[in-house]
Amino acid sequence: MKKLLSVLLLGTLAFSVVACNRDPEPDPDPDPDPITCGENQRLVDGECVDIDITPPVLSGITDVEIFVDEAFDPMEGVTAMDDVDGDITDRIVITGLSALDTSTVGTYFLRYSVEDSEGNRTERTRYITVVVDPSLIGDEMVANGDFSLGMAFWTTTTGLEGGTGNFSVVEGELKIEITGVSGGMWEPRLENQGITFEEGKIYQVSFEARALAPRAIHVQVGELLPSAPWFTNFKPGVPGIFDLTTEMKPYSFTFQMGLPTNEKGSLIFEFGTVPGGVGTANLLTTVYLDNVVIIEVDELVDDIPPVIEGVADITITQGSDFDPLDGVSIIDNVDGPIDLSELDVEGEVDVLVPGEYTLTYTVSDEAGNIAIVTRTVTVIAVTFVDSGQIVDGSFENTTEVPAEVQDPDAGWADITEPGFWYQYVADWDGAVASFVVEDEAMTIDVEAAGNNDWGVMLKQKGLSLVEGTVYKLVFTASSTVDRNIEAKVTDHFGAVFNLTETPQTFEFIFVYDREDVDNERVIFLLGNTSNFAAGVVTIDDVRLYVEGEEESELLFRDTKQVVDGMFEETTEVPEEVQDPDAGWADITEPGFWYQYVAGWDGAVATFTVEDEAMVIDVEASGNNDWGVMLKQKGFTLVEGMTYRIGFTASSTVERDIEARMTDHFGQAFTLTEEPQHFEFTFVYDRESMENAVMIFILGNTPAFAPSVITIDNVVFYEGLD
Repeated sequence: MKKLLSVLLLGTLAFSVVACNRDPEPDPDPDPDPITCGENQRLVDGECVDIDITPPVLSGITDVEIFVDEAFDPMEGVTAMDDVDGDITDRIVITGLSALDTSTVGTYFLRYSVEDSEGNRTERTRYITVVVDPSLIGDEMVANGDFSLGMAFWTTTTGLEGGTGNFSVVEGELKIEITGVSGGMWEPRLENQGITFEEGKIYQVSFEARALAPRAIHVQVGELLPSAPWFTNFKPGVPGIFDLTTEMKPYSFTFQMGLPTNEKGSLIFEFGTVPGGVGTANLLTTVYLDNVVIIEVDELVDDIPPVIEGVADITITQGSDFDPLDGVSIIDNVDGPIDLSELDVEGEVDVLVPGEYTLTYTVSDEAGNIAIVTRTVTVIAVTFVDSGQIVDGSFENTTEVPAEVQDPDAGWADITEPGFWYQYVADWDGAVASFVVEDEAMTIDVEAAGNNDWGVMLKQKGLSLVEGTVYKLVFTASSTVDRNIEAKVTDHFGAVFNLTETPQTFEFIFVYDREDVDNERVIFLLGNTSNFAAGVVTIDDVRLYVEGEEESELLFRDTKQVVDGMFEETTEVPEEVQDPDAGWADITEPGFWYQYVAGWDGAVATFTVEDEAMVIDVEASGNNDWGVMLKQKGFTLVEGMTYRIGFTASSTVERDIEARMTDHFGQAFTLTEEPQHFEFTFVYDRESMENAVMIFILGNTPAFAPSVITIDNVVFYEGLD
């Protein structure tokens, strides 16, 4: 039975397959002559009709230049014609109209499109350029200085270094809503460019301004450059910081163009971190500006006094060296740099007696304008101990100097981790510098500074500072060219130091009068300081000291007994004068440097003064350490007194020398190619004497090698009770 059912099922399936695949039934009444249409045709009512594939034609769409606030009809002269539909101008669609602002100078983009009944589409574009009517400009040096033409002729710079703002013209005044500021003065910024300034002519710049909250602005005149140094100042020595109040007031300054005629001048208003007399508490406020004018004047009324820089209050320790002229400079808007002498400083500082001292600096220019600045110098008796907070201040373990890590969402704040040295180079502002560690010292090759002193920085975070505590930052530094740098602890405490080729030890003392803080920074500012020059800066032996309870180290002061220890006046180094009748005793007169070379014993050496340093080319030493010597007589020594000899020295080949006071007190030192500061201290335990001799032993010492030795900065100190 099952077999029968299977056979029937298979038969049914076979019949179904055959039925589904049979050929269609033929048309019983076929068309003897079928119609086949060609390409781009369709069959309509038994006839082939051409399909419309020709797009419409748009006409009258050309680029247009119009004046500000001029009436503009985007459809004027514009048509759309189709070969089938005819005039379809009313079908034109324009995009971009919402962005077109005929009240604002600029170039705007419009797109025109149209379709015919068959969907054939045509597009055309045009640019609408809105410009200022030249007849409205006039011959003013500052175009649109009253902002009657909106922002025409004015440009802005924001967002490069955290400075941001909204610029708009409201009721004839320029409104600047400052929403962010750069660390320097320059951003956000407003510029009016392309102003011609002629050599020798005198110009007066004036404007009206106010702020919702008192703040300062910085006004510059010069040429903006496309690369470093980025800016040429046309008014050096002329103050550019103005303190704004909440009332609209006029401001002005006058300067004489001392550079060749320049057609690319700019008037620049800067709204960044400007350190004016009103402080920096209201940086994020709204400023209003109006009636900006530059005019030529016949006479330069020099009523601006010179600017005295580098006279900030300072704290020093009892017994330390202090020069009231060190680091102080003067610049005048007309006379340029002015020399400062001790006659310009009233008051004295007794470094041996703790207390507060007032110095008054008085300087006048050729026009009789007088600048007077007072300075407080505080001498303190305090014992310092190394806080141990500087990591690798001697640069023995540092191999790389990573770049600062910043947070772009927090105004480019420094978020670098603590505990190591790192760098900042404002390459976006034209600064160029490289940081490497050589011979266990930090070497910074500063090729370009940018526009700010902070354009190049060496930094370290991780300092803990306690309110009311006295600190001292100490470091050694030099530069291949004379220049100044600034050292800071936090952004609030610092001092400026003048560097030379000779390594020197610098220090500054400060009382931390702010709230306790952790993770603060030590900063070396190596950028566009007041006396910047491109060169290689070397920094070493960085220490942060704190007042401590340990037994006070003996204080020393310069005895002033060394004659020309800086080798600024020495031109010749005469030979030692000896008395053959007294065992060839040294009978040279006191008060100058002289030499001894034991030529009879094979010693060969020459002594010269080069670049204000003593240079001794020792070709052969002879058989004794005293075969080559640099000497000076005339020192007074008192029994029981403590003395210290300090000097800087280097050698083209590593070797040792010995420094002595008389034949009884001395110490050996190892010299290298890198100039180093050396010193040794001794207690003079012999009878008091006069006309003692200081000696540098350069002959056949234990580690002698022929070389050129350089000696400089020789000082003889005495200890203070």
